Amino acid sequence: MSKLKTRALSALLFVPIVLGAIYFSAYSFQLLWLFVATVCAFELSNMFDFKFGASTKGSIVIKTLAPLLSLVVGLMLFNGIGNESLYAILLLSSMLIIFIHATFAKDKMPLKHLAGPLIAIFYVMIPLLLLAQMSGIGEQYDPSLPLGLIFLIWASDTGAYFAGSRLGKNKLAPAVSPNKTWEGFFGGLLLSALVGYIYSSLTEKDSVEWILFGLSAGVFGTLGDLFESSLKRYTGIKDSGNIMPGHGGLLDRFDGFFFLIPVCWLIQQIL
Repeated sequence: MSKLKTRALSALLFVPIVLGAIYFSAYSFQLLWLFVATVCAFELSNMFDFKFGASTKGSIVIKTLAPLLSLVVGLMLFNGIGNESLYAILLLSSMLIIFIHATFAKDKMPLKHLAGPLIAIFYVMIPLLLLAQMSGIGEQYDPSLPLGLIFLIWASDTGAYFAGSRLGKNKLAPAVSPNKTWEGFFGGLLLSALVGYIYSSLTEKDSVEWILFGLSAGVFGTLGDLFESSLKRYTGIKDSGNIMPGHGGLLDRFDGFFFLIPVCWLIQQIL
């Protein structure tokens, strides 16, 4: 099977699962992102294991589940389970577990064991908690917001791909991602802003807010992709994982999305 067909088949399976889980209910929304977060934490841990040497199975479990605890407890809080004090205690406990493990790991390479979990907390878990809050988890769940943000990221990627492949001449960040061009960047920016306006019209949402969301998808979606590319270049791997044949790992698919969420949250606070 050709690489293009493999990518197409993966996308045909991936897209309905993601959109369906977001749309169906607040519970399927949370299960989807818990799964994505678990895989991404695992992939981040594996990146640094690839560079610095393999970890034990126990170490991999700790580095995957400890950062995930912050997301789990945050979602519990949104759903009325526990309180802020419990969340603070468990979050601090997860951080302590990460640092204690790094301190006493047999290979005596603390940075190897700290990097993946800490990046997972700030890069994956906190943005997903903000997304849950913006989507009304524990209140009145509204799938239109996360669906819209997903569409904006896909629009940015699509616009960047076609504009870059047809018009791209000027490299955007050749030291990090040689294939990205300024022409592709502006193509993604324009298409995501246009999709933001169209989406706001179809869903009767604030057009200014969603145009800003679209512009943010073009800018910060690209930055998120470049950030993950820099991690992969540093650790020496091509893809973050292989869960999606032809596409790589889940971190490869959601890198820009994780960067976009906090920016959209800030826009909502300001507006």
